[in-house]
Amino acid sequence: MKRVFILFAAMQGLMTMTMTMTAQAGPWAREAGDVFLSFAVMGEDARDDLFMGQIQPETSRVLYGEIGLGRRLTFGLDLMQGEVSEQAIGFLRYTLTPPDATWQFAVDLGAGTRAVTDVGESSMARLAISAGRGFGVGNGRLWFLPVAHQGGWLTFEARAMQDMTLDQLIWQAEATVGLSLSDRISFISTLKVEEWPDADSVVSYLPALVYDIRTGTSVQLGGRVSDGGADVMGLQLGLWQQF
Repeated sequence: MKRVFILFAAMQGLMTMTMTMTAQAGPWAREAGDVFLSFAVMGEDARDDLFMGQIQPETSRVLYGEIGLGRRLTFGLDLMQGEVSEQAIGFLRYTLTPPDATWQFAVDLGAGTRAVTDVGESSMARLAISAGRGFGVGNGRLWFLPVAHQGGWLTFEARAMQDMTLDQLIWQAEATVGLSLSDRISFISTLKVEEWPDADSVVSYLPALVYDIRTGTSVQLGGRVSDGGADVMGLQLGLWQQF
């Protein structure tokens, strides 16, 4: 795990130096050699503490990357480093549908490690399925959405992660709507549900604005409000880069 997060730090530095991405992760296959990276810093705290002015946010960093391998195959890396837990998952996604299909479907398999303070390190396996479609030019605008837009996308994803060491199963599902509000500004709205062992389900709403700084480079400002097993609120600042 330590070697993985040495790589995490090195890739973080690389992104800071390049600053020189706009693409949305999902079931779409990437062309061979296409690279997508996103780096985000998040801070969140219990809602009750925030309302009482006791602000001591828990911070975490997330690095996500994809590279197209061709033949509908995409390799990805999902790294998270928090104050009490760390996780590193590598995965291979296969897009089941051709590039011109209105609806895109994909399945991915992944493996990695997860470490939790006072618990130790575990081996992880992951299975995910996803679906998505774009709308707008050539696909038809979604007239029922209440926000004026120039098109966008919908994605749905379900993940099952097995902790091989502790023999525990973690479920996650999320639905996302992305809207292009202008040539440079997009709004992303995500609803996420998580089920962790020996804990109540967590439902989170994650809105975000994405601004295209220039071709291939975008900055993201988002938030998180969760209820259920984790009543927290937080903010996220991220950078997207596509090569």
